[in-house]
Amino acid sequence: MTIFNYQNKEPICLCIPRVDKSISKIEIKKVLDELCLGHIERIDLVNNKTQKDESKKAFVHFKNWFWTNRTEKIYNNLITKNCIKVIYNAPLFWKISLSKSEKNQQYKNRD
Repeated sequence: MTIFNYQNKEPICLCIPRVDKSISKIEIKKVLDELCLGHIERIDLVNNKTQKDESKKAFVHFKNWFWTNRTEKIYNNLITKNCIKVIYNAPLFWKISLSKSEKNQQYKNRD
């Protein structure tokens, strides 16, 4: 069962607006898997045009979201506070929000 974003009825996609160029998709997946939020379908890394450095922006697409008391609180924080902070290499952290971008057209018609 796919759990949808309440606002636009699309599957949940998180955005990490600034990821250092040295961080890989595998490292992002490892950190997020440790949070047990849900099954990750894929991670897209794109060049970050809003930053002057060579950082990337990550979009984490979930196949499904685990509904537990903890993950529901996380989801509600994403909606009400717009972001959560996730430590990936203390003291370094990512600010993660729900993605506001539309899914790529090639993925809209997959299923």
